[in-house]
Amino acid sequence: MKMTVESSTPSAKNDIHLSDLSISGLRGIENISISRLGRATLFAGENGVGKTTLLDAIRIYASQSHYRVLQKILQNREEVTTIADEDGATLALDWRALFHDRHFRKGIAISIGPKAEHQKLHIKIVSGEEQNIRGRNGNHRDIFEGDDLILQAEFKGEKRFIRMISDDRDSSLYSRRLVESHHNAPVFRCESVGPELLSNRDIARFWDNVALTDNEDHALEALRLIFGEKVERVAVIGDEPRTRNPCLNGRRVIVKVKGEKSTIPLKGLGDGAVRLFGVALALANNKEGFVVIDEAENGIHHSVQRDFWRMVLTIAHNQNIQVFATTHSWDCVKGFAQAATELSKVDGRLVRIEKSDDQVSAVEYSEEELDIATRQHIEVR
Repeated sequence: MKMTVESSTPSAKNDIHLSDLSISGLRGIENISISRLGRATLFAGENGVGKTTLLDAIRIYASQSHYRVLQKILQNREEVTTIADEDGATLALDWRALFHDRHFRKGIAISIGPKAEHQKLHIKIVSGEEQNIRGRNGNHRDIFEGDDLILQAEFKGEKRFIRMISDDRDSSLYSRRLVESHHNAPVFRCESVGPELLSNRDIARFWDNVALTDNEDHALEALRLIFGEKVERVAVIGDEPRTRNPCLNGRRVIVKVKGEKSTIPLKGLGDGAVRLFGVALALANNKEGFVVIDEAENGIHHSVQRDFWRMVLTIAHNQNIQVFATTHSWDCVKGFAQAATELSKVDGRLVRIEKSDDQVSAVEYSEEELDIATRQHIEVR
């Protein structure tokens, strides 16, 4: 299956959203700087060096620190703490987990974005008495006390705030509620895939946005990377859950395969099919935005890696999407290198993340260096 990279004149269409990246104070990353990012950037490295944190940083930057994005990152990592209130003990998200080494105090900060300071997103903890912020009822005293800790996110002069509560018993930090959202700076769309397979609900949500459009073809072409022309049609059927019967619940993807009298569930074709289909739909849904793929090799056979990355790079170029992915797999790195070399108009970059004495650093490879390394079997993971 060959996908075509559309030609285009030098314009904003070919400008990537983040040409470089600097992060400080986020989770296990005290400081890291990457001088050049590509249309697609693949992060490689050992477990625990911070690859997924880099993807988290992209998601936070893209949303300009939207509460729901921060919340989801903490939920995915099961960062919770037990707090006591009038109803007894309950679980709440532990927001100190966002900060480097889990330290929090007035003035502690996170920054994410290009090296240019005025383009960075800044997140810091301030005290309530420093802020003249009014709640929806117009009375800021109903929102803040002088000793409250406030998570303040600022981007290009626009700010949003989340009220924090400190629990001295276990030094945790949790949010009571979103206080204010006067944050009107441009926000990039950003979809996240992996390391698990997308749920039927997420797939259905993606599908609804592309059904009966040209972008529907991307999902079909993704399946054909594995099954060739045997895959004739794809559809999403069913309704939202209304019963406890698991056989009747939710929407699901079905596939029409040549030679089969009845349709086959997508999941019946294996994890690789679900993974490819999900990535293609995430890309098709995210024109002009970001797509992050955690553990990109999951479920995809080594023989398909080259074509998988051709698909990703081609759609990313044609739809002006910037892709960030992580991997542990040599086959994934090799397939990425082959695809990036073949698609000369699409810039693919590999960045190896290393950690020494708790300091995280980046080793950057151009397409040419990556091509040489993979052909000569030089370890770059």
